[in-house]
Amino acid sequence: MPIEPLGDHEADIAAGLLGEPVAVHLGPKQGWVNRVWFGAGTRSRAVLRLCPLTDSAAGFAREAWCIEAARDVGVPGPYVLGVGTEAETGWGWMAMSWLPGRMLEELPDEDRAVWEVLGRYAARIGSISVAGVGEGFGYSGGSPVYADWGAWTAARVEEWEGGTHLVDRGAIDSHSHRRVREALTKMSSWAFEPRLCHGDLGWDNALVTGDGAVSVIDWGGASATRLHMPELSNLFTFGSEAALAGYLAGAGISAADMEDIRADVDAYRVWGNAACLLQWLPESTTPWNDNARTAQGFLRGILQRVAPST
Repeated sequence: MPIEPLGDHEADIAAGLLGEPVAVHLGPKQGWVNRVWFGAGTRSRAVLRLCPLTDSAAGFAREAWCIEAARDVGVPGPYVLGVGTEAETGWGWMAMSWLPGRMLEELPDEDRAVWEVLGRYAARIGSISVAGVGEGFGYSGGSPVYADWGAWTAARVEEWEGGTHLVDRGAIDSHSHRRVREALTKMSSWAFEPRLCHGDLGWDNALVTGDGAVSVIDWGGASATRLHMPELSNLFTFGSEAALAGYLAGAGISAADMEDIRADVDAYRVWGNAACLLQWLPESTTPWNDNARTAQGFLRGILQRVAPST
């Protein structure tokens, strides 16, 4: 999809795509990085995601590729109306069709049936060929990319060993720092065919309608990596037993299969949360912020619940 500058402001962008005057307002839930706007005209509505970073439109173009590829294998989602760059700021944006439904996290109970659907969706997404997508597919928060796995993990080890300022600043202790490196070492021995993964399938990225239909949104964490690892990592961290059971059933993962890969999932969980902490405190001079403290809390909690590598 071409990346072209359209308008300088959110309303201009939405109006240009919908072909009518549009009123815009910030969405009730915002991401860690992206700003989410809703635009409404008299005939149609749209969702506009804006990333306050220059050269970020390329990431949205990758998301658009994922959304369209997923629809081709039976995973519903929004239609991409456009991807571009704000002329004034250089920030990237992506506009999508508005979808009805409630976020899974807003439902009173975690519905096992919905998680079974998401498990089936994950398997379908994993069937999408990532050949030709190129190295660098993914995002900067530590997501494994479609590249040489040994080289990728070696680079992450070097990156983590350069993060001793996290210990100096009290973000983690030296023992925890060693355990993260052990998790990376374990991951470096994996042999697998990279598969496309949504990366954050579930709570705030699944829309459920009254008739039980499920749509998937926000592919910002998508990566070509080991199938099911991102989703299982999230489920073991945040999910209920019913949610996990539903996902495993939908994905066709047996209890025996899960037992075989559980240690690998734990290693992935450790590194994923460590990468977030390193992302938000990359240098000794980086000021603490809410994102860094959230990442610190997640990593400490994961390390308390996950057995050390053997």
